[in-house]
Amino acid sequence: MIGGVLDGRIAQIKEQLAEATRLRAEAEALKGEYEAKLAAAAGEADAMRKAAEHEAEGLLADAKLNAEALIVRRQKMAEDKIGAAERAAIVAIRAKAVNAATTAAAVLIAQGHDAQADKALVDRAISGLGTIN
Repeated sequence: MIGGVLDGRIAQIKEQLAEATRLRAEAEALKGEYEAKLAAAAGEADAMRKAAEHEAEGLLADAKLNAEALIVRRQKMAEDKIGAAERAAIVAIRAKAVNAATTAAAVLIAQGHDAQADKALVDRAISGLGTIN
């Protein structure tokens, strides 16, 4: 009877050992599966990081090019404004010079010509016209 109980107990322990071995194998399989998933996730994360870095580099390069183009455009606009201001200043100075010369000429003509000088100018202009046939 004791042998039967011991045999039963041995069988029970063998079953428990078999169950433990099976559970350990399942646990190791799950561990391997999750390690593979973890490695895949780490690879994906690394690929995403590299893609983000590449995209950031591209964005920085584009921003730098855009900034340089903006600087060139603004410099051109400033040069155009300066040129326009210079041309406007030259036109204004010329107008003032013409106005001053006209005023001075009118004063000189008024001082140097009297009615007799005007008559002589008119007579010369008329004699230069010639005759009509």
